This record gives sequence, C-alpha cells and structure tokens, in this order.
Amino acid sequence: MNVLTPEYLKYIREMEELCPDCKSRNTIFSNETNGTRVCKACGSVQEINMIDETSEWRNFGSESSGPDMNRVGGPVNSNLDSSGISTVITGQGDQKLISSSNRISSNAKDKNKMKGWAAIKDLCQQIHVSKQVQQESTELFSLVEDNEKLKGKKLILKVASCIMIASRKSQLPKNMKDILKGADISKKELSRCYRLILRKVCPKLKTHLKPSQCITQIASSLSLSGEIEDKCKQVAEYLREKEYLTGRSPFTIAGAAVYMVAQVCGTHKKSFREIALAAKLADVTIKNAFKILYNDRFEILSKHASKEHIEKHITSNSTCQ
Repeated sequence: MNVLTPEYLKYIREMEELCPDCKSRNTIFSNETNGTRVCKACGSVQEINMIDETSEWRNFGSESSGPDMNRVGGPVNSNLDSSGISTVITGQGDQKLISSSNRISSNAKDKNKMKGWAAIKDLCQQIHVSKQVQQESTELFSLVEDNEKLKGKKLILKVASCIMIASRKSQLPKNMKDILKGADISKKELSRCYRLILRKVCPKLKTHLKPSQCITQIASSLSLSGEIEDKCKQVAEYLREKEYLTGRSPFTIAGAAVYMVAQVCGTHKKSFREIALAAKLADVTIKNAFKILYNDRFEILSKHASKEHIEKHITSNSTCQ
C-alpha cells in the first residue's frame, strides 16, 4: 500500500509513466477521492487502496455565500478539559443556534477559562504589556482555575493578579497603578488575591521585584542612554543590598537611584517631577527617599563620580527642588 504524501505525488507528476495495457505515456493519474491510480486512455486501474495524507477539507458554506473552505479540526488546547476538540458554529446565521452550541460544547470550568483569557487579552492590550507576559498570564490563570482554591473570587481580580505575577517574572515589570487603573479594582483587593495565588496555587514561584528591574521602564520614559541606565541599575542594586531604603517599594528605590545618577551626569539631569511621572509615583515620594540617602551620597556614588563632582551637583539645595 502506497501513501499519497505530497512528496510522493510530486514524484509521480515528474515521472514519465507508461501504461502496461495500452502502452500510452503520461496518461496515468491519481484519484485522491477513491484512492486509486487510473489510466486516462484505456481506463485500467493500476493501484487501489491508496491513502491520501494531503490536506483534508470540508465545505460547509451556504450556496448563496459561495465556497467557505475551512481546515478540518483545530489546534489541541491542553488547558481545556475537552482539549479544545469540539464543534464550533460561527458565521452570521441563527444566533440562537450558535449560542446553544457554545453553551453545550463546553463545561463551566472551560467557560470561565475562556472568559478569563479574553479578559487577559483585553487588559494586556489596554496597559501595553508584551505577548510573553500575556501568554504566561493565560497559563497561570488556567492553573488557578484548575486548582479551584480561589473559587468564588471575582474574575477580574484573578485576571489582574495573574498579569501582575507574570509581569514581575519578566524583565519589564508593570507598575501596580497601571493594572489597578485598567482593571478598575482597589489595591487592597488586588494585593489579597495576589498573595492567595502565590500561597495556594504556586508557592514555589519567586516574584520578588528588584529595583534594577524597574530601571528599564523609567530610563525608557526619560530617554536615558544605555550607559546611564547601567549606572542606575548598579546604584539601585547597591541600595537594595545595603538596605538603605528598607520598606520602600522597588519603584521608589529605582526612582531615587535614577535621580542621584542623573544629577552627576551633566546633560542628563532630571527633576523629581520628571522621574516621578516616569515611575508613576508622587514626586514627594522620591524626594523623601533622596533625603534619607543624602548623608550617604558620597559612599553610594563613589564608583561613578568624584567627591567634588558629587558635592557640586548634589547639594542640600537638591532637596528643595
């Protein structure tokens, strides 16, 4: 038994064949529908029971709308209980039939997953996160639904928490204020759901946000050069290791580091307000953090500028800007 693979069919087309019965050349053709090879001249069957492994199509389009060729089947989705193997009715026909089919073809858990995936896609587009974060959020949401530890929680809370966790795992974390604004929820609700997912669903997942990871977002908004950005990351990591701003958020530490480095880099000077807008913080937050670091500014910036240079550009007047 031969298999009608695309390579085999190409070989047959390129090969000059001779019919053994009528001795005609190039008259044998393959009939994929019946699985046979027949001579056009004399009608003799040369091969039978051939398997066609080329693309299989089914045409369910109406006569009025013309042909509507669709590939049979769809990709298997391991996140759904049915693995995504089901019949889906689409188009502009009877909406009641479409709604009934969608209601019958999936169970409650699958419906919640699909609603959550749609909400994740919408929120990710609204707050401008990467495709990688969106994919990781979708997988985490599926894990949360399968675990059933957060059963009864609002869908938008689980969606926002999954996006926040996925963004913190990436190198470009998203500010919590952006997520809160896009999802229209309170910080208290988001924090509670966020901790529940980490504790009950994925306790081994590490999502501790480092100040150096926040530098990229701030530096991009301020159009800082790569060299200045690297210096800011070094200062931010130094502040974290030495525990200068214990209890402050990573974005606050990152904002203070950017301010200190920018002041000693001449043309890249930035005000408290400019950095606060880039970090999505209040300018007084960064100003108060800098006041704490002011007495240790020489030690913090010793690797990036001389003492005279630091004294010249970062003085007590800076705290009054």
